[in-house]
Amino acid sequence: MRLEAFGTTRPPGERPLGSILSAEDAARRLNLHSDASIAVFDRRRSEGWGIDPVRTLGYLTSSQALTLNLMAPFVEEPAWMVAVLNLVLPLAQPLTGVDAVHFEYFSPQPSKALGDRTTIDVLIHARQSGRPIVVAIETKLGDRFNSRSVHIGDAYSRVSHLWLSPLTPHERATSQLARVHALAEHVSRSAYGGEGPALVLLLHHDDDPSAPTIAGKYAGAVACSDSFHSASLRCFLEAMRVTAPTPGEADLVETLRLRYVELHRSESVWREFLRATPSTSRRRAATASA
Repeated sequence: MRLEAFGTTRPPGERPLGSILSAEDAARRLNLHSDASIAVFDRRRSEGWGIDPVRTLGYLTSSQALTLNLMAPFVEEPAWMVAVLNLVLPLAQPLTGVDAVHFEYFSPQPSKALGDRTTIDVLIHARQSGRPIVVAIETKLGDRFNSRSVHIGDAYSRVSHLWLSPLTPHERATSQLARVHALAEHVSRSAYGGEGPALVLLLHHDDDPSAPTIAGKYAGAVACSDSFHSASLRCFLEAMRVTAPTPGEADLVETLRLRYVELHRSESVWREFLRATPSTSRRRAATASA
């Protein structure tokens, strides 16, 4: 990003990190790479809880910033989203349209849904040959899968057909994906009577060692193999590139590719840093960047 200054972690115990923008650069919205992502950020913030403004605007490793940078341009270009998803999702019947896109979606009345505050990064109301279908997208960048213990209430029995075993939402490795899937299925059944099963797409960084393992475990747990898919950021951005409707969108994809995928371009700077840094500070830096 060619920025000289960088910021610090939140108090207490503030410490400088090169993966955090300075307060001035964060205020300039430099972590968001298009007018569309800025507009969606502002609109979603006006709707209330759901987006962390400090991390989204300031942390380069923020999955919420990644989500906005990837998905917000599709809001004004739904045909582009359809084209990308049809390349990434190996569906027997391709998607034919997108009717609505919700960012950081959670049930407005949890007690009438599944009873918890599970949040879906992107919830899409799409069409498949005229039939409605709900697609949930979960993005991962620098953050781990949520392994905290979440109470799985009796309401999950209404969507237990999603899994080979009703214990899947209880297992820590697959709990987050199962809860996202369950909420998407609840939305599908509430909005459309469960006309078609909800789909989940996991987008993860190519260098994330845990995501493929967890994705494999969840893929082996779902009852319908077509209901869950995963893809790397490189794969998703390539689908965006080959379907970009204008040169401007193609330029945006290249910016995102350089930002999120072409990490080898920073290799020489990283090695120079390691040579100049004492071993104790180096371990701390490596942990922070992970």
